[in-house]
Amino acid sequence: MKRFSFLLAVVFTITLNAQSNQTQKDPVKLVLQLTVDQLRGDIINKFKDKFVDNGINYLLREGLFFTDAHFQHAVTKTAPGHATLATGTSPSSHGIIGNDWYDIKTKKSIYNSEDSNHAVFNMPKEKIGRSPKNLLASTTADEIAASRNFQSKVFTVSVKDRGAIFLAGFSGKAFWYNYNEGNFTTSNYYYDEIPNWVNEWSNKKLTDKLIEEGWDLLLERSKYIYPDETSYEKTIEELGNTFPYNLSKIDRKEMYDLLPYTPIGDKITADFAEAIITNEGLGQDDIVDYLSISFSCTDYIGHLFSPTTMEYEDQILNLDRTLEKFFSFIDEKIGLDNVLIVLSADHGVCDAPEYLLENGFEFAGVAVVGGLIEKINNFGKEKYNLKSNLVLKSMVPYYYLDENLLEENNIDLCKIEREIRDIILEVDGIYEVYTSCEILNQHNPNDEIFEKVKKSFYKGRSGQIYIVPKPFYYITSKSEYRGSAATHGSPWNYDTYVPIIFVGPGVKKGFSNIQASPKDISKSICNYLGIKSPSSADGKALLNSAK
Repeated sequence: MKRFSFLLAVVFTITLNAQSNQTQKDPVKLVLQLTVDQLRGDIINKFKDKFVDNGINYLLREGLFFTDAHFQHAVTKTAPGHATLATGTSPSSHGIIGNDWYDIKTKKSIYNSEDSNHAVFNMPKEKIGRSPKNLLASTTADEIAASRNFQSKVFTVSVKDRGAIFLAGFSGKAFWYNYNEGNFTTSNYYYDEIPNWVNEWSNKKLTDKLIEEGWDLLLERSKYIYPDETSYEKTIEELGNTFPYNLSKIDRKEMYDLLPYTPIGDKITADFAEAIITNEGLGQDDIVDYLSISFSCTDYIGHLFSPTTMEYEDQILNLDRTLEKFFSFIDEKIGLDNVLIVLSADHGVCDAPEYLLENGFEFAGVAVVGGLIEKINNFGKEKYNLKSNLVLKSMVPYYYLDENLLEENNIDLCKIEREIRDIILEVDGIYEVYTSCEILNQHNPNDEIFEKVKKSFYKGRSGQIYIVPKPFYYITSKSEYRGSAATHGSPWNYDTYVPIIFVGPGVKKGFSNIQASPKDISKSICNYLGIKSPSSADGKALLNSAK
């Protein structure tokens, strides 16, 4: 037994020495992956003249900006986008085909990162737990950790749980915003109990201090491109829709819930990231560490007000200043010359249809699909004498059909899918309808939209029917109501278009117009570090292919 222990100790020592020798050659001490939720690819250039010197302008000045970067999948939503950024592949491989999907077997809706076996700390018991179990591929963070014998420190943080969980993969620790308390939480997938330093951060009451300060414009009104009040922005009654925003007057628990609709959510996210670095010692040794920060507030503000409002514009300027402060902290704590930074987004966004119509876009609008389920179900009963409903669930862009019902009645799935397609195409504003039979059995490289839909489809999670709106159309259930001023989720360029910027030792400075995709980021990071890529990564190494 002693001999075995001695041999084990020798092997362990040799492994550590080899690991130390290897990691001494690493070009950086920290990989910092930044994601800005809903940062369309043109937004940086639109507002860069108002940026401070060392926020986003630091990235533009010191980094390599890929100016023609697009997601290759159609379902441009938060969870699929973050999962692609994490894994380097599309939803058809990593399995995260939406923010939610429908389980035909259990007849239940599934949230992307739900896990009833792993409770979230400091949340009501009825709140379903969280973990990465629904992710079906390894991540950049996993590969970094594995390449260093799991000695690398891997952490992620975001206001949104899905903005943190997928980037952490199966090896890291993820934190996200607690809407009940105005601080950050995690689940018992990651910890047996909340770390002491997290409680200490919460006790600072930073969220409360920032709420007391409120939200007012950073610049004079005359310096903004867009107006403070528009006909198309939505309103949360307690919050209002014009500057200045007096947040302290709102009930505090209610304000915690509304916090992501202000720049404060990003500010506390960055501050919590600083606490991670300080308390967990990221970037303090020769073993490369990984930190992902997903800034969620641009998405919340963009949905509520739209990207062509003063609120959205001021949010981007606030984020820029938040990044400047964070980069200064990184430089002091680790040294920016010891860090590989990559910034991107999980999806873009379409401007509000009303804004487009007001400015001459005659082909913008809404596709009202509210009566479709009833119409399809009636069709099934009238033509095929079905005794129950054909459509089990609609979760745009998917429609889920009862295949057991079809089998019992000897109805060909492919045939009825085509018939349903014809019914849906009667709705004004629908561009195309794709069926599971053609998605699973066909390739059409000449139809770019079809190929994007194919990359979004995972059998068993995706619905059999996939609907695509016309460009600049939103899908809604009722013509008189739309929950968001602006949204995303389509395969069109405004939703797939995002920035990609790399900054780090050995990364050349400038701009590249080669066609790139966010799924290239994972392979680029791994190639930079000289390690293998995640299990399903199928992008390219941008830092080698940039010209």
